[in-house]
Amino acid sequence: MSRIKRVLIVLGSVVTVVVLTIGGLFTWLWTGADVSTAGRVAFDEKLAIPPLAKSSVDKDGTRVFDLRMRAGTTEFNDGV
Repeated sequence: MSRIKRVLIVLGSVVTVVVLTIGGLFTWLWTGADVSTAGRVAFDEKLAIPPLAKSSVDKDGTRVFDLRMRAGTTEFNDGV
């Protein structure tokens, strides 16, 4: 019985090392892949920039904004 346990522990350790090695190699290759779209993508859509929030200036010169969270929607493209 003890020999079977040793074989299973060694086999489990080998499988774990192999899986971790393959995962590490995959991660290394994935994060090392450079993706550049320079010159291939047309940036012809303007970025939607909201108007500045109203603010006031305190006595010490700190600008103070009264911001409140509300639900809302934004269309980046017509109908989307």
